[in-house]
Amino acid sequence: MQRNSLMPISARQKLETRGEEYLYWVQAFTQHHKRNPGSDPGHDLAHVTRVWSNCFEIAREEEDGVDLSILAAMAFFHDFCALPKGVDREGGAAITVAAASATLSDLAFPQSKLKIALDGIQTHRFSSGLAPNSREAAILQDADRLDAIGGIGIARLFYVAGQMGSQIYSTDDPFAEQRPLDGRAFALDHFREKLFRVPDRMNTPCGKRLALQRLKPLKVFLDSLAVEITCSSALAPRPIPS
Repeated sequence: MQRNSLMPISARQKLETRGEEYLYWVQAFTQHHKRNPGSDPGHDLAHVTRVWSNCFEIAREEEDGVDLSILAAMAFFHDFCALPKGVDREGGAAITVAAASATLSDLAFPQSKLKIALDGIQTHRFSSGLAPNSREAAILQDADRLDAIGGIGIARLFYVAGQMGSQIYSTDDPFAEQRPLDGRAFALDHFREKLFRVPDRMNTPCGKRLALQRLKPLKVFLDSLAVEITCSSALAPRPIPS
C-alpha cells in the first residue's frame, strides 16, 4: 500500500509547530476510509467521523495534555474491522487491533504514539468491560458510547436489530414488565438493557453531561411508542369466550 502523501512535509511541520498535527492525521484517516469503505453502514466513515467530533468536543473541556493525534487514530480506527453483532467480540477486537496497527504503520503514524492508540482501540467496547489506560482511551469510550444514544442511537439500534433479525418488541409484553430483558430478541429491550445505562458508564464530566442530554430523545421516543402500542393493543382481536 502506498504511504500517505496528502500534505507536503513543510505544511505538516508547520502544523506540528502550532500543536495542530492532528489536523494532518484527520485528513489522512478520512481519505483512507474513503478509499477503503467498510461494508457495515453502522460502523462506516459517518460513524467514525461522529465519534471523532464527540472526542474533540470532550477533549476541549479536558485539561491540557490530551494528544489529539492519538485520539484521532483511536476514533477513526476503533471499528476498523467491525464484525456483525453476536460474533466473538474478543476475537473481533484482536482482529481490529491488528488491522489498525498495520494500517497506521503504513500511513507512517508515529510509532511513539501507536501503542497508546492501539490500547484505546482494544479497550473501547462497551461490552468489553475494560477500563481505559489513558486519558485518550477514556475519551474514546465516552465518544463512542455517545453515538449509541440520542437520535442517531435510535437509528443505529433498529438498523442493527434488523441485521440480527430481532423483533421490534414482544407483542405479549412490550416493555418486559413480566419477563427478563432480552435485547437480542427484542430491539425495544435494548433501551433498558444498555442505552439508559450509558450515562453511568461515562468517564468524563463532559461525556456524562452530553449523555444525559441524549437520553431525552430516547425517552420521548419510548413515550410515543408506548401510546401507539397501547392503542394498537386495545384494538387487537380478543379471544371469543367459549
